Amino acid sequence: MNSNHQTRSLPTIADLKLKLVILRDQVGKRKSLNTEVIPGAANDFLMENLRGFMAAIPSVRTVSPINAESKFVSLWSDAEDTHPKSEIDGHFHRLQNFFDTHNIKVFEVAHAVPAGGTSAGGIVTVQAGLTNRERIPILIHELTHELLHGANRPSFDVLETEAEAVSYLVCASLGIDTFADAVESISALGGGEQALADAEERIVSTAMEILSSLLP
Repeated sequence: MNSNHQTRSLPTIADLKLKLVILRDQVGKRKSLNTEVIPGAANDFLMENLRGFMAAIPSVRTVSPINAESKFVSLWSDAEDTHPKSEIDGHFHRLQNFFDTHNIKVFEVAHAVPAGGTSAGGIVTVQAGLTNRERIPILIHELTHELLHGANRPSFDVLETEAEAVSYLVCASLGIDTFADAVESISALGGGEQALADAEERIVSTAMEILSSLLP
């Protein structure tokens, strides 16, 4: 067996709720202080990677129409290897199965996509050129929109908070650190920690549904 593979177990509901409490606490601090409260490497991550994302809020990562002129290429066309070389690749392949089971099509597009992805009625687009590690948080975010935010969508702040929180919980359980990204994203929205508290059951149950297909 490849040494890069690790065995991760499905978290409990209590595990996910605890992670969500920690996220909610950090979002509250971030909003109340209006300053950076995440030390060390996480702060460096924010400075390096989130400038463009924050500049684009609130237009990014929302359920939005797909540009009909975009060139669609199936995201899965380069994912046919049935023997993933790493743990991340394994998660990516199992995520493909989840999308297929729910009849959600995923395409890469060559043009720039704010925050890397969009979703609209059974179609998700992801910006081309990303690694699987970069794709997974985006795919989980957009998948949450598809699972939760259909015809009766909540406000923008609520739907984005829910999608970002689900993505964080799933990624944390897969060993992908998106905590700083989630804190910064949710802090920039109107709902903040209260929106996380109000949607706790929806967030946790959706994360568990996705994780159940990705982890033993």
